[in-house]
Order: sequence, then structure tokens, then C-alpha cells
Amino acid sequence: MKCRFCEQDIKPVGHNLASATGDMVCTRNPTKKHVAVYDGVHCIHCGRQVSILGDRIVTSAGISCPASPSGRHVVK
Repeated sequence: MKCRFCEQDIKPVGHNLASATGDMVCTRNPTKKHVAVYDGVHCIHCGRQVSILGDRIVTSAGISCPASPSGRHVVK
């Protein structure tokens, strides 16, 4: 996955995304968090693979996304 702000390779680490070098701070995003490019498979905030359960988006972390400002997983 790539960060849509700094374009570095990123991966899920805990509840957040980190660059391949382990840096959790994105210098180009005002919120200082890495945000993945939309790919339709992973949540852009936590990086976990999503599945659809009824009308909800769910990951291994559950229904709520701890890294998202809205508290929900975003796939788009």
C-alpha cells in the first residue's frame, strides 16, 4: 500500500499505518497520519483487509476503526 499524501510504502502496525522504515508520522498530511490510497480491499485508515457483513464494513479489528476520525472503516 502507498500513503496518498507522502507516497511512501506503508503497512499496518497496531491500529495505525507506518512507513516501510517504521515512521508513524506523515509530514505531508495535516493530521500527521498516513492514509492509504483507495484500493477497495483495505481500510484507508488502519490498513486491514475488509469484508462486508450485511450493510457494514468489518475487519479483524471489528466494526469500528480505531485509526479513523469517524470511528468507521473507509474503503471507497
